[in-house]
Amino acid sequence: MLSNGAAFKELRSALVANLARHPVLLSYIITDATSLESQLGLYIILRQITEMLDQCIKSDLVVDSLEDAAEITTKYPFRMPALLPGPLFAALLILVREMQSAAIITSFAHTVLDKTTHGMFHRDIDMALSGQPLELLFCHHALWPIPTPEIIIPPDRVHRGGEVAVFAAPSITRLRQQYPHLTASIVVQAALIIFIRSRTNHSQALFINIKAAHYEYPFAEYGDSFPPSSIKTHPDAVDVAGSSFNWALSLVAFRPDETVLDFST
Repeated sequence: MLSNGAAFKELRSALVANLARHPVLLSYIITDATSLESQLGLYIILRQITEMLDQCIKSDLVVDSLEDAAEITTKYPFRMPALLPGPLFAALLILVREMQSAAIITSFAHTVLDKTTHGMFHRDIDMALSGQPLELLFCHHALWPIPTPEIIIPPDRVHRGGEVAVFAAPSITRLRQQYPHLTASIVVQAALIIFIRSRTNHSQALFINIKAAHYEYPFAEYGDSFPPSSIKTHPDAVDVAGSSFNWALSLVAFRPDETVLDFST
């Protein structure tokens, strides 16, 4: 990431401000086979202190050209520490004589970054360098500020992942035969919207689709322990680009005068 004429000190200040806005980047992943399930880990986020920043941010390296800077991205002059258990971020600040500008070479662990958050990270760096304040992403917000009665789930519908509702819908098959564009996912989402409204009694339904992009770390073989033995012996196996989770938010309005077909499409 090449700045537009920024010096070392200016670029480091922008990076430190950005890390405060994205605290998970300086987190650790802690695993404990005795206290946690074998495939569970805890993200531990520490308060930002000088010692941690000095550990994660290296500077004062000078190169002659952009080609030299590009070569460093694959031949680090020092061991980048963005590996498990953490911290999961590292940065190298360099000065490119050819451009008379400082640049950042970053290393992110696969567990804390995807394409979306990487774009946000770059955007916030630009904002900090241009002098715009970076407000911390923190607020108190109650999804249902009005108290609601406790939901009682019948024992036969209790599942480890939440409530499971099973119902017969034989007419769906005939509906899909008549309207082939109604895919199974559309039918499921329509049922979910109606189910949410029955629970909240609200005119709109907000739901999220969460899909794990990788059930396990790429290039890692799982055994009886977590992290797997291949990560313990080859920690670079998790230092790859790619999203860990995909999140899709949907907000759908419920209109009583709408037909079933219109609602489904």
